[in-house]
Formats: sequence, C-alpha cells, structure tokens
Amino acid sequence: MSNPGHTRPGGLRPQLSTLPDGRLRLVTLFRLASGWELTNDLIVAWGGLYSAIEKVTCTGKQAHLAGLRLVGGQEARQMQGGGDWVWVREYEELPASSEVQVGKNRRIIGDDGRIEIRADFLQLSSATRTPGTVAVTTPPAPDASAGVMATEDPQDDGAVRRIARVYVAAGLLSKSSRVGSGGLIDVTWVSVRTKQSPTFGALIYDEERNPNGIPVFTVTKRQSSTGGDPTGESSSFQRYVPFTYPGRAKPFVESMTVGTGDVRRMMDVYRQPPATIRVLATVAITYQTTNTVGTVTPALWNPTVWAVSRAQWVGFGNRPYNQVDPLPGYRVESGTTTTLTETCAVLAPLDLSIFGNPVFGNTTAKIIVAGGPASPGGVSGTAWTLDVGLSDGPVFEDLAGTKYYRKTQVTATIPAEAALPV
Repeated sequence: MSNPGHTRPGGLRPQLSTLPDGRLRLVTLFRLASGWELTNDLIVAWGGLYSAIEKVTCTGKQAHLAGLRLVGGQEARQMQGGGDWVWVREYEELPASSEVQVGKNRRIIGDDGRIEIRADFLQLSSATRTPGTVAVTTPPAPDASAGVMATEDPQDDGAVRRIARVYVAAGLLSKSSRVGSGGLIDVTWVSVRTKQSPTFGALIYDEERNPNGIPVFTVTKRQSSTGGDPTGESSSFQRYVPFTYPGRAKPFVESMTVGTGDVRRMMDVYRQPPATIRVLATVAITYQTTNTVGTVTPALWNPTVWAVSRAQWVGFGNRPYNQVDPLPGYRVESGTTTTLTETCAVLAPLDLSIFGNPVFGNTTAKIIVAGGPASPGGVSGTAWTLDVGLSDGPVFEDLAGTKYYRKTQVTATIPAEAALPV
C-alpha cells in the first residue's frame, strides 16, 4: 500500500483519524477529471474492505488498516472555492456481519430515578440484524449484571445500521406513605422488573404495568402507625362524656322529741336521686378481623337490675301490711341488702311510724332495700367501659378477602361518691 501521507496518482491525500470511541476512520478523496460522468466502477458495495476496494496491500505499518470497511461517502463533492470535484469514500473499523459497540457504556439517572445504562452499536446494513430482547438482553461489560434492555432504536441509512439501546436496573423505584383514618398508614412501593413490597401489612393494591416489556409493579399495604399489621394498631384520645350515677336508696329511722320529752321515731327510705356528671374518658381505636366485640376489659357498665324496697308492719286494728316499691334507676346504698327493724313500745302505741303509717304497739316494723348495681365509683374510683362497638360493616377488605373491622372503646374511671347524710 502506498503511504497515506502522499498523494496518489489522480487522488488527494487520504485523511486518517481516530474516532472518539477509539476506532480508526479513513477518508479517501479522488480527483475527478473535467467532464466526468458517473460510472459503475465508482460505486461499490457497502461494507467492502478498504484494501479490496482501493486495491492496496495493507502490510507492515499499514496492517492496522486492513479491517476498515466502507461505511459512508460514495458521493461527489466539490472542493471549496468552486474547485475540482472529488469522489469521497469513508472507511471505519467494523466487523463484516456482527455489530460493534461504539464508545463506552453511559450510566445516567432516568426520569423516574432509576439507573439507566445506554450503549450505542454499529453494524453494516448488509449484515443480518439480531434484535435484543426486552427484559432479557443484558448490557455490555462491565455492566452486564446491572439491568436488562428496556428499549432498542435501530437507525439504518442503507450503509450502516446504528443501534441505540437503553438498559434499566431492577429494583425499588419509590416509596410513599399516606396517613388514612383511624391511625392507619397506606405504604406504597413501586419497583421495576422484580416485584418488591412492604414486609408487613394488609395487601390492598397490587398492580403490574408492562411498558415496553419491562414490568413495573405498584404494591400498597395498609399498616399500623408503627409499621405492623393493622390489627396491631391502637390509637387513643380523650374527651369528656356524660355519666349518670344511679340513685341511692337507704332505709333509715329519724327520731324527734315532742312535748315534755316524748320521742317519736319515723321509718322511711332515703332516696338520693340519680346525678349526671361529665367524666374524662379515653377513646381507644383498634382493628380486628372478627365481627364480634369479644371480651371487654374493663367490664362494661351496664346495670341490668335496680333496687326494690320491701316493708312489713302491723297497723291499727292489728292489721298487717306488706308494701313493695320498685326503685328504677336506684341501687342499695351499700352491699346488696339493707334491713332496718324497729319495735313499737307496748305502752306508747304512737311512738313509731313507717312511711307515715302508725305501727301497732308491741309489734316490729321492717324495711328491706335490695338490688341494683354495685357502686360505680367504689371506694376510691373504679374503671369501667362506658361504650364499645364495631364499625357498621368492615372498614376495608384486603386482596385476600380478609375483612377488617374498626373497634371503638370508651373507658373512664368513675369517682367515688360522697356518703349519704343518713
């Protein structure tokens, strides 16, 4: 081969350069004679070797040019300033059939935050193209394990096929959380190629999108506020709620002195009426997968019986009486039963009365008050559940068909009551 630094007969100096990706590029220029015409011997097949087309021998110092192939040119151009016309041929290092990577891999951050690897390839148009496979083809070294092909864009100008490929890495794209009602949190993970999802929680949304063959997964799990299963959620707040103390009933005897010192006794039932106050309560919200309330702790304040007063005595004419009075809304003051007995003196038949009725001399009158709930406040205050219940139907259902119910429980410590004045 003649030295590229010298002008060949009928030609101009060849232009040898190195491309940015390190491959050699050679441009040959041949002066066309005045009045030239396009002939078949000027146009040759794309991809031909430089040595064969130019009929030169690439040996010795020129051996590195042996693999250059025709990829461009094959056209007439006029020299600057309106000078001679030249015939241009462009050669580059390129395999005869396979594709070759142009430049190095480029790692960039895509619009969705993923690492993307982009690589460009060249191939002669005459060679058979072997497309990459979306979601399967891996990037060139050294990033072969970093992802899979997402897109492929081949551009063919009839001489050279330029192929641009984009590879994406598998993994998590984003995490997001949204606070819902009742203290629960919806946690969403978006991942590509390999599905990833939060470890804990109830699965309520599961989507797979498949743009260009690369699957994108969106998974949402409903979690407790601490990141666990919804049934582990327990949130609470305070508010004042009304509470009604039951009335209190207690048999008692009142004495009074009349005249010059005579003592009169009067038996009756003292009734402290019901009283409504506002107590500081705690409202607790939990979640469960059963549709029953279950065991309630502390016990539910739910009186089912009220006090009853029973009295027996003998009145005038030695006539016996038995009087029963229901006391709805009342409880016995202490214990479960309170009994009061008084005896009328034989010599003073008018010294004792019961409910305003005289008691016959030398007889005994009795009042019994029994029933009703225990003291709600006890001696120093007692904790009670004032209200408890489930939501009207499930508040949500996960994709496995499990239904979740919201349980609301109101508890309060009821203060002890002051003693009765009798």
